[in-house]
Parts: sequence; C-alpha cells; structure tokens
Amino acid sequence: MMFGGGGGWRRHGRLDEEDDINGNIYDKEVVKTLLNMFKPYWKSGVFSLIAMLLYSGTVIAIPWLVGRAIDNHVNNPQNSNLNSMVLLIIIVAAFQFVTNQMQIRVMARVSQNVLYSLRVNLFSHLQKLPMSFFNRNQVGRVMSRIQNDVQQLQEFLSIMLITLGDFVSLVGIMAVMLGMNWKLALVTFSVLPTVVVLLIFWQKKARGAFNQTRRTIAGVNAGLEENISGIRVVQSLNRGNANVKKFRQINNANLDANLKAGQLTSALFPSVEMISAVSLALVILVGGLIALSDPDQITAGYLVAFSLYIYRLFEPVRNLAMQYGSLQRAMIAGRRIMEILAEKPEIIESVNAFELNTFDNNIEYKKVSFGYINNEMVLKDIDLKIQKGQKVAFVGETGAGKTTLVSLLVRLYDPKKGKILLDGHDLREISFESLSSCISMVPQEPFLFSETVNENIRYNRLGINEGKIVEAAKLVGADQFIRDLPDGYKTKIAENGRNLSVGQRQLISFARALASDPKILILDEATANIDTESEMLIQDAIDKLLKQRTSLVIAHRLSTVRNSDWIYVMNAGCVIEQGTHENLLSMKGKYSEMIAYSERGAKGVILYN
Repeated sequence: MMFGGGGGWRRHGRLDEEDDINGNIYDKEVVKTLLNMFKPYWKSGVFSLIAMLLYSGTVIAIPWLVGRAIDNHVNNPQNSNLNSMVLLIIIVAAFQFVTNQMQIRVMARVSQNVLYSLRVNLFSHLQKLPMSFFNRNQVGRVMSRIQNDVQQLQEFLSIMLITLGDFVSLVGIMAVMLGMNWKLALVTFSVLPTVVVLLIFWQKKARGAFNQTRRTIAGVNAGLEENISGIRVVQSLNRGNANVKKFRQINNANLDANLKAGQLTSALFPSVEMISAVSLALVILVGGLIALSDPDQITAGYLVAFSLYIYRLFEPVRNLAMQYGSLQRAMIAGRRIMEILAEKPEIIESVNAFELNTFDNNIEYKKVSFGYINNEMVLKDIDLKIQKGQKVAFVGETGAGKTTLVSLLVRLYDPKKGKILLDGHDLREISFESLSSCISMVPQEPFLFSETVNENIRYNRLGINEGKIVEAAKLVGADQFIRDLPDGYKTKIAENGRNLSVGQRQLISFARALASDPKILILDEATANIDTESEMLIQDAIDKLLKQRTSLVIAHRLSTVRNSDWIYVMNAGCVIEQGTHENLLSMKGKYSEMIAYSERGAKGVILYN
C-alpha cells in the first residue's frame, strides 16, 4: 500500500523551495491517493458511511417532528399524544448521538491505521532515496514533512466523514425546505451567494497564510535540529546568545504567520453566523407576512420547523467554513508529502540481481566518471584494478575525489559513465544484500545509533553472537573501555554516541565493520579522529586483519600508507600517479612532494591535510 504521486509532481528540488506549494480545498490527486489507502478498510468505511447517512437523516427529521408536535399537540389541546411525540423526539435525538459516535470512532480507528501505513511508507521510501536528496535538504525540513504534515493529514482524516455528512445534511435540508415552502426556501437561499463570495475572498487570503505557517515551522524545525546537532560547536564558540537571537527571528516569523492564519480563521465563523442571523430574520419577516395574509398557509409549528431548518442549514455551512482551513491545510500537507514520495530512488536493485557468494579475483573500475551535479564531474575516466588480498591506499588533497571513489563501490552512488566490476560482474547486477555482506566501510565521521554497544557492533550483521562482538572489539582495542562503561556491552549509547569520546566512537564503528567479517574492507580516513597513541595500540590488529582481506584505505598517516601494496595518488578527480611507496618516491612527483611536506610539518606522521 503506497502513498505515491502522479507524474506531474516536481522532483529533485529543495524542500524549502517546495514549501511554496499552493493548496486548494480539493486536490484530486491527494484525495484519490488517500482513498486508495482506505481500500483495506473498506468494510469499516461502509459501516461509517451508513452511520453517517443515518445521522444526517436524524438531523433532517428532528425539526420536522418539532413542527408536527407544535401544530398537532401544543396548539391542539384535545390531542393527548404530546408525550408520545416528545418521547419520539428524544429517541431520535438519542439515535442521532449513537450514530454520530459510531461514525466518529470507527473513522478515527481507520484514519489511525491509514496514517500508520503512511508513516511506514514514508520511512521506507526515505531509506531508498539517493544521497543527493539528503545532501540538498536539511534534516529539519525533512522531519517537518514527516511529522507536521502527517499530523495535518490526521486532522483532515478525522473530520473527512463529518465533512461529507455535513454536505449530505446540507443537500437534504435544502430539498426539505423547498418541499415545505419554496418561497421561504428561496428567501433563505438568497443569502448563500454571500457566503460563497466570502469563502472565495477568504480562500485567497488564507492560502498564502497557511503556506507561510508551513514554511516558517519548517524553518523552526531546521534551526532547532541544526543547533542541537552542533551544540558542542555552539558552546565552544560561545554562540548561545547569538543563536537565541537568530532563533527568535525565525520563531517570530512563525508566530506572525500563525497569528495571521488564526485571525483569518476566527473571522470566518462570526461572518457566517451573521449571515445566518440575517437569513433567519428575513424568513421570520416574510413568513410572518404570509401568515398574516393567509393563516392556513403557514402555521406556528410550520414557521418554527422552518426556522430550525435554517439553523440546521447554516450549521453544516458553519462547519464547512470552519473545516475549510483544515481541508486546505490538509491538501497542502498531502501534496508536500507526495513531493517526497515522488522523489525517485537512483540506486535501484536489478530485477535479475544475483547473489554474489564469494569474492575470488578483483575489483575493477573501467572508465568511471561521476558528478554530483550533471556535467560537473568529480571523477574523470578512472581506470584501476585491485586484486584480491591487496591493500590499496588512496592519497591526495581534500576534494581530489577519494571518498567519492570508494562510495561508488558500496553503491551510495552509481557512476554517470563507465562501470565498476566485482569479479567481472557489474555492481548494478549484484543484489543489495550480497553486496553489503561482502563489503564493510568505516567512514571518517562515525555514526552510532541510540542502542546498546552490542546492537551498534552487530548493526552490519544482526545474526552474530556476543562472542563475535567481543572478538571484534578486542581486535580493535575497544574491549577494555567498553567493559569500563556502566553496563559494559549493554550500555545504552546516547544519540550519535555523545556519551563517548570521538576516538571511542570510531573504535566501535571499526568493530562494527569487522564483526561482519567482510571480504572487502574500506577505511575512509577511519583513524583520522583517533589520537596517535590509540592508533598505535590497534595498528598491529589492523595490519593483521587487512592481510586477510582486500582493503581500500584512504589515509592521512604516513605509517598507514607506506605499508600498502599499491598507492593511487589522486588530484582533481583523476589518478595522476600510482605505484608502491618506493616507486612513487623515486618519481619525484606529487606523492614525493606530499611526503616531503608531511615530514617537514609533522615529523613524518601527517601525509596531507
């Protein structure tokens, strides 16, 4: 069950640009998609619909019964059935209450199930979106779509059937009023064009106001997420007061937008009330004149019933007016959610993908070019071959394309041109599962989840036992500090490992990669955030592990690079030199320059910046 957009949705835009989506009270695509999501619950929907129709019937019936009671019993003392009529009205009113509660409760349960499915679909879809989507969109704005917009849809779904019931009641009451007295009905209906004009005028004002509230709350969420994520930098640079001032500006914009939207919403209800009062006054005036000229044409009960119908007529009008804003906001929210769901995954598993159970030969890049933005290539015609068991290092200045090159191997991105082969098979032909089980990557910036140490280490392969977890931790020198934690391996890690040092987080990330026993290991400056003493402690273990695996290492320490079987020197997206450490030194080229620079600047430890 998928909440998906049609072909007309914009794609590949920034979410802050798409916050300007205009909404109408009815969006065909949004409503169609929501109705499709209701299909699994059609029985409950039919039950609610029947309850709604019965409720609308009672809304129409009660004024008529009151009119009959007045004419046949109150104005006719000889008729002794007044008590029976009053009892009938009470029974109908009770039935009205029951049917109303039934439709509300059933629809509430259905709407919650639909929203549950929608959230799961959104989360699942986000897992498949390309890195380019997350590179161009702030996390806070994505979260705003998932949280605030889904909440807005929840409000819409909770009133959807009530709104439909109001519309049915409106049509039914108008038909009854025309049947009772077409002259009084036309007098009543004469003010309805005023309501229509009012709603059209209000919609133009409200559309911009509601859009502004969505934009500003997205800005508030983005500001909060960014500030909290960067709280270490904020506090270390004493930026607290400055950031509060900036946040006040963002929050004030949201406050102003909500106040304006609230003023527009609050102005609509009393305006409709005033029009309703005018209609009632006109009916009493015209009805009174008709009664004076022809008492038999309009009785007291008749006029009371008609007056009650006017109230009933404008009650759904008032409700629809009050729900107008919610409906419009829901259409905007639905469209915004569909914008995300219309984003197409770029990394797609082939329909005929096969399982790669072994890695026996080599990794080969053949004329590989890649760019994050079209026509701006950060990798250009890369040709290289890495044999099984080789330890290969990539060096070069920042922005040379090293991280991008290894990111293609784990299919965070696909090449724009050329292809990458694993044992002669194009990566795009290999199943996601078997590729991920074959390769592990340790990034420069470790990310730990808010789970136990155990769960974080087994994240790459959920089935491994505690023995394997402890073994991996020992190999990277993490076992002792883990045991020193309050609950050892069962210690709950704070968000992104904030209760651990940078080095400790990196060691756990390294243990995570090793615990899955990968055939190919990628270290993307994986020891960059570990101090020299800590790196020395685990260097022997790393060397032993890398001898048993094919490894691609992006390193900034000379000790890591010089022990590699082969070194690629990159610059501006190209491989400009390659060879062993000794070969490259003898070339007196870029590599030799970097070695000389590092030896002068950091006693032979730091290879490049």
